[in-house]
Amino acid sequence: MKKKIGISYTEASFPNYEKWFTPEDLGDDLEVVILSFLDNNMEDLYACHGVVLTGGVDVIPSLYGGKVPYPHQPATFLPARDAFEKNVYEYTQQRQLPVLGICRGLQYINILEGGKVYEDMGESANKVSGLKAGCDDYLAKPFAFKELMARVEALSRRGRAQA
Repeated sequence: MKKKIGISYTEASFPNYEKWFTPEDLGDDLEVVILSFLDNNMEDLYACHGVVLTGGVDVIPSLYGGKVPYPHQPATFLPARDAFEKNVYEYTQQRQLPVLGICRGLQYINILEGGKVYEDMGESANKVSGLKAGCDDYLAKPFAFKELMARVEALSRRGRAQA
């Protein structure tokens, strides 16, 4: 029996997510299931063995106590997507299924677990806000993977030096 991986539909570059999994990657063992707020196909989730919550438009600020309007906010929010993915996440937690959140997906998991998020105020303001909130470093996207790894190594060295 194939294991099914649910991927939440996103209005932002969704074909890129589908391209992650080539027939060779999936082989005879895995199958991708598209979970879409547009189709409200929660019943397809019940056969999944894990879920990917994808990136996309920002979560509605009222769900985390955020302010509207804010600089760089999207032209529209998708409350139907927020509601659908909340149900998806709650189901995965009840069944102890693995979940991978990417960008918006991870932010939404954080919100659903009671965490904080900060609106996009622009690159410079985002960095200042993050550093004032206690971050040791801030890396805006797009970024080079080598830069990310260099920053992780630098923070790791700093941690060993303080120990």
